[in-house]
Amino acid sequence: MVLEFVDEHGNEVLNLGSFTLLPQHVVRLILAREELRADEFTKFQAALMWGKKYCDSNPNTELKEVIGNFLEYIQFHKIPANVLMRDVHPLSLVPYHIIMNALAYQVRPRHMFSAHIFTIRNIFVLKSAYELKFRNPQFYYSVVIT
Repeated sequence: MVLEFVDEHGNEVLNLGSFTLLPQHVVRLILAREELRADEFTKFQAALMWGKKYCDSNPNTELKEVIGNFLEYIQFHKIPANVLMRDVHPLSLVPYHIIMNALAYQVRPRHMFSAHIFTIRNIFVLKSAYELKFRNPQFYYSVVIT
């Protein structure tokens, strides 16, 4: 019954300050639920806030290591590209290949690119094309989509 409430009010529950007081296994349980009605960026922010609180209590622990325990429960390809590049990537907490795979999926959602197929050259082209989007949107779509 409690988990049903959490599922129904996912975004609200994840945004509660008291969420950071939950034990790690409960945070994992909540983030892993398929029934959870919460957007993926909110899930990332909840994991981030929980991780920061945990690191405050455990000063010898790296935030990147703590966040790494939750990454598998966040579908980064569902976070808009501009949010990924503005709010997630600069934190350097999510491995670069996860960010690039999420961006690649958004460019070609029917053809999920995996890291072992997606070459370094293509990653730089995709990143450069994404950066150009903000300067010249038509050029971005002609380079990436065609």
